[in-house]
Amino acid sequence: MRALTVVQPAANQIASGRKIYIRSWKRIFYRGPVLITSAARINGCPSPIEPAGCAVALVDIIDCRPMRPSDAVPACEPYAPGSVVWHLRLKKRLEPVRVVGYPHLWCPDLKRYPELEAQLQ
Repeated sequence: MRALTVVQPAANQIASGRKIYIRSWKRIFYRGPVLITSAARINGCPSPIEPAGCAVALVDIIDCRPMRPSDAVPACEPYAPGSVVWHLRLKKRLEPVRVVGYPHLWCPDLKRYPELEAQLQ
């Protein structure tokens, strides 16, 4: 399983079923389950929106493509040429569990987080 750390309020929106997420990264080819974690800090400052620094949802990445102007409204983001749209399918909203997040896609060691591992089974 992979994980993705996302700033708030986007992490909460994804955990509530938002289906489109915008990244400025290049396109990725990974498809499958991704643990969504909320960032504890934004630009070096503590996140003002809770839960911060927690796993909040399990989603599937079902597609990844260049952003179109029509993606702006469902993504809750302005159109940004060159950005990439990730299409997500919510599998499970989680009770927040504190985790250490990382930039880009990363592989969580679920054995370090038994409370989280129990929710994912």
